Amino acid sequence: MNLLIIYVLNIALDRDSSDIDPKSKRTDLEVLYKPSDYVNEQENLGNDEVIPSLPSLLVPKQADLMEEIKRISKNFNIWDMIKLFVHRPSEYKDAFVKEIEASFHSIYFGEISIIMRKFGLPPNPYFYAINSVLFSKENLDAFHLKYCFNVRSIIREILCTKSQRQLKKINEIFIEESRGGLLALVPNDRSVYKREFINQLLTVQRSTSMYFDINDSFLMDFKLYTDHNYYKKNKEKFIRIFATASYYQIRKICHEYQKRFNKTLPSSISKGRDSFLKKCAKTICEYAINSHKYYAKLLRKAASHRDMQRIIRIVTSRSEIDLTTIFREYRNMYSFQYIKSIENAFFDHIEIYTDIILPLLGLEKGTRL
Repeated sequence: MNLLIIYVLNIALDRDSSDIDPKSKRTDLEVLYKPSDYVNEQENLGNDEVIPSLPSLLVPKQADLMEEIKRISKNFNIWDMIKLFVHRPSEYKDAFVKEIEASFHSIYFGEISIIMRKFGLPPNPYFYAINSVLFSKENLDAFHLKYCFNVRSIIREILCTKSQRQLKKINEIFIEESRGGLLALVPNDRSVYKREFINQLLTVQRSTSMYFDINDSFLMDFKLYTDHNYYKKNKEKFIRIFATASYYQIRKICHEYQKRFNKTLPSSISKGRDSFLKKCAKTICEYAINSHKYYAKLLRKAASHRDMQRIIRIVTSRSEIDLTTIFREYRNMYSFQYIKSIENAFFDHIEIYTDIILPLLGLEKGTRL
């Protein structure tokens, strides 16, 4: 099976570009009118410091689903389908694949399904990139959790930035397709607090409150971050704050902490033993303060380490939400060296960069960052 999958991938990539229907090269593209609804509604609520979220996905003004299926299926090549999908919203892609499954069984089962979420496949960037374009929303997050090499950082990102409703759905998908839910991905140790924290994220609805009282003894207990012994004795309180307080309230806590101590709360949380629980709290703080800068920092880290998977994840998961805004922050925050490093990360897999990353960033094919 693995050899067959690799064969299909190689055939797709070796195909000469002259085989592609020139009509598939659309020039009448516009920014996605309706951003994806797969967003945490609270992430920037009440945050005046954040600029509006803008998706980067460019889509045609008109697209005929059945006509495109007919054209693609004539001489099917999965890479051609992926190049089409980087200019289509998630609902369109889902409908496209469902129709292929219903009407073109040999194509679906012979060339598409054999590549989708297959365990045991040797590390292959094209497999990862193809699936990252095929899937969307909760299914995409579940895929990344199953196949990303650096799963610890991915699970922190997903646990700390998704709503309880979204996490519940991701957990259901994960349970259905593999043994155990999201808890099974957490490093296996005896930490009761770690499991309790994740359990609260999965089962307790985070507050939506935009009320903040500077004299609130529960939320404003700064000893949790300045006194390690106090933190150890009050981990339950620490968990309740970061698992249930609204992002608005956490943002206010961060601002008040910086005013009082002249340093950021994430930097104070990181002091001492940087446990999974503390890393999650730090992630929640950074995300609550400014979600766009949070993802821009992730993108910089991925680019500087030439982490293709992480770049693919950020680009594919945020293109229908706010990737234009994230990339603007990225360019404002970092030098050209870091911008260029996105391209450099794909030096040995340039097709992924030109056919997936650039289009999803909203840039024309052949453009360089």
